[in-house]
Amino acid sequence: MVSASFFSDLGLMATIFSSSPDLINSFCLLLFVGLSMLGMVVTPSAVSNGLYPLTKAGRLFDSNPSVPTLIRWTTRGILGPDRKSRVYLRSKLIGGRRFIEQAAAEEFIAALNATPRTMTPLRKGNSSKALESLGC
Repeated sequence: MVSASFFSDLGLMATIFSSSPDLINSFCLLLFVGLSMLGMVVTPSAVSNGLYPLTKAGRLFDSNPSVPTLIRWTTRGILGPDRKSRVYLRSKLIGGRRFIEQAAAEEFIAALNATPRTMTPLRKGNSSKALESLGC
């Protein structure tokens, strides 16, 4: 967590460097590099690689779910078609922000739309023979 003194130091440095545009650009570059090394800055390359932040990932679905719904799908999941297992939406945590890939959204939808495996019922003749063989 960033302390309040960090921001006051930042303001002080900005006033010191305000006399020269080159110093400001250098300072901003150093600040960006430092924050990105701490994992606090998300670069645009993450979005260009097919990763969508939760605020925009709703567009990957026809129903355009809200951000809390997407968080629930990534953390708690949804009951699968068999009503016993849970299906989770895969996500990546980058720099403290959660991202979803389009492929993960497609896999999530496919897993929810899969037909559940059902047990084939035994024929009456087979069940009575099985019971007789057990001595019932």
